[in-house]
Amino acid sequence: MITEIPVKVLEKAVRDLIAFNEFTLYFERDTDECTGITFALEFLYCSLNLNSSHIDSAELIEDLVAKLDETAQKLNIKGWESVRANLPFARF
Repeated sequence: MITEIPVKVLEKAVRDLIAFNEFTLYFERDTDECTGITFALEFLYCSLNLNSSHIDSAELIEDLVAKLDETAQKLNIKGWESVRANLPFARF
């Protein structure tokens, strides 16, 4: 399912997460980066329509995070390291 997501869509998702992370003032929302990124990832998970299957969502979101990380590193996207440092569901 994750493997079916085009690279351009994954790249946009990575850039959106970076923009969210750079824009969000976590302390003003009384939260931390990991929690904020968790909410953004859960939204992204739904917006990519990954919640429509009967596959284990915990495993699928871990796969999504791995694929986003792989995409960001492969494309050497600036700003990803800040997101990666607080990335939930990561297996690295």
